Amino acid sequence: MGTTYNKDITIKMEFKMETSYYKEIIKLLKYKMDIRGLLAFGLIILLAASVNAVTTTAPTNMVVDFDSTSFDSSLSPGDSGILNLVIMNTGGYKAEEIDVYIPSTAKVSVDKKFFIGSLDAGASKTLPIVVRIPNDAATGLTSINVKINYNGFRYTGQTDNDMQTSWNIPIRIYGNPLFQLEPSQIRFYKDNIDRMEFAGTLQAPVDDLEATLSSSCFTVMGSSKKYLGDMESENDFSIEYQIKPTSEGACTANVYLEYLDESGTSAGVNLTFGLNVEASGVDMKITDISYEPTGPGEIVKVKIGIKNVGRATADETTVSLDISEPFVPIETAEKYIGPVKAGETIDVTFDLALTWDAAIQAYAIPLTIDYKIGGTSYTVEKDIGIDVTGKIILEVINVEQRSGTVRVDVANIEAKVTAKEMGLSGIPN
Repeated sequence: MGTTYNKDITIKMEFKMETSYYKEIIKLLKYKMDIRGLLAFGLIILLAASVNAVTTTAPTNMVVDFDSTSFDSSLSPGDSGILNLVIMNTGGYKAEEIDVYIPSTAKVSVDKKFFIGSLDAGASKTLPIVVRIPNDAATGLTSINVKINYNGFRYTGQTDNDMQTSWNIPIRIYGNPLFQLEPSQIRFYKDNIDRMEFAGTLQAPVDDLEATLSSSCFTVMGSSKKYLGDMESENDFSIEYQIKPTSEGACTANVYLEYLDESGTSAGVNLTFGLNVEASGVDMKITDISYEPTGPGEIVKVKIGIKNVGRATADETTVSLDISEPFVPIETAEKYIGPVKAGETIDVTFDLALTWDAAIQAYAIPLTIDYKIGGTSYTVEKDIGIDVTGKIILEVINVEQRSGTVRVDVANIEAKVTAKEMGLSGIPN
């Protein structure tokens, strides 16, 4: 290109063009023009370039759509899964005679070839591919190669056959620790705070092992997550929690184990165990009632034996009698016992007085046992029987005479004579 500058600027330009747009522009510019003509020339060049850019079409381009490509599950040695491979034509022309080949590798078995046919511009195709991981495959990150062969078109519209693209798809092979976990017991009692312990073994090393316990039928006392740290292969471990069952019946407990495998990848496994939650676990039985023969006007010492035949401890236990005539408590009708362990027997003693007019018969006295399990209160109601027997045996202990009246004081001393036999009137036998 040559230029000469004077009052009337002369411009001489030579271009090698492939389109008719620039050829016409050159014809128009082969004459003298002033400075304003030069500015107009520049504007025309810009407009011509924009027209050429708008009319250019992108060539055919086959790619792997990584955003849409996915695996249906995590893969460990010995596992199989589905790779949903998505290929896409991102070019402006149609792709034809498409075939896709995925060769196997040392860590991944695939070896599949697909003939797709053709894909329009902007279209995509999903290929479900079975991927198998050998049993002896090392854990960690690897990849499989996807080769796409096709016939397409250049941006000029000319045919471009035997085109090929190659893409590497990353695959994470996860470690398989093979956790074995067993609970120490599966029977618990409602509202009874108890220990839930698991014994575990794993077959592969893991780091930063954490265990989280959850269930719909009990509450974990304290933290539900336990940090166990790094574990070696074939290492035994135990996990212990304090729980409070909240509902009766069969239910499940879930232990979620989260860890880093040998490749440093975060992984987790959820283990489920069946449990049985029964009633409170405390069962109070009256094992013995003892007292000396008694009669009206006497004081009787009643000793009551109570046994917890359940499997849980009864806390803050209180035993009380619902006393009514002809009985009167000497000190108290309520005794605080405290905790009663499973299988434990306690003796509770009450001192009761009978009124003089007590009928000779057997009496039922209501007995109440109150206790707590895990902060929840329970009440058990029972009855005990006391037999009031014998005749009233009296002895005159004092006689006073005043102003024509006689006062006689008598006492029941269990003598062998009755009041009538003693010649005392107005005193019942």
